[in-house]
Amino acid sequence: MIKVVLFTVVTMLFMVGCSDDATKSANAEVKSKQEVKEDVKVAVAEIKEEAKATASDVKEDTQAVVADIKEETKSVVADVKEEAKAALQESKVVVAEKTAAVQEAIASVQAPVATVDAVSLYKVCAGCHGMDGSKPALNKSQVIKGWDAKKISDALHGYKAGTYGGAMKGLMGAQVSKLGDAEIEALAQHISKF
Repeated sequence: MIKVVLFTVVTMLFMVGCSDDATKSANAEVKSKQEVKEDVKVAVAEIKEEAKATASDVKEDTQAVVADIKEETKSVVADVKEEAKAALQESKVVVAEKTAAVQEAIASVQAPVATVDAVSLYKVCAGCHGMDGSKPALNKSQVIKGWDAKKISDALHGYKAGTYGGAMKGLMGAQVSKLGDAEIEALAQHISKF
């Protein structure tokens, strides 16, 4: 029986010894989990700190890029303004030159044209045709009173060219030969109003 008791005591001691090792092992495992948890907390804190630093760097870099873009934009806008001013000035010069040319052309068109005194010219004609064109010249021509300006102009140009007129062709050719186109047109207008 002593042997049984001794065996039991040894077994218990063994178990107690084993359980001390298990406890120590369990305690070590718990301690290890706590250390891991602490390590994770430290790592998270470091990552957060690094993220803040990175965000700050990104923000500063972004602000620098935006400042550079603003400065470049100001420079480009200033260049465009200068080019636009130069182009506008150039356009003003071209417009001024064109305006001067147009005004010169208008002035030349509106320049006083030597007026033809058709009344004075007709005084030569009135000797044969009458003061109002109602007489047949030398009783050989048609009465010109009532003719329109085109018919009168065509007749006078025909006399001058020698392509118009019957019995009066020679006499009228001599009378009209010294008249210019403007004088013939003025006479035609004047006579057509009789």
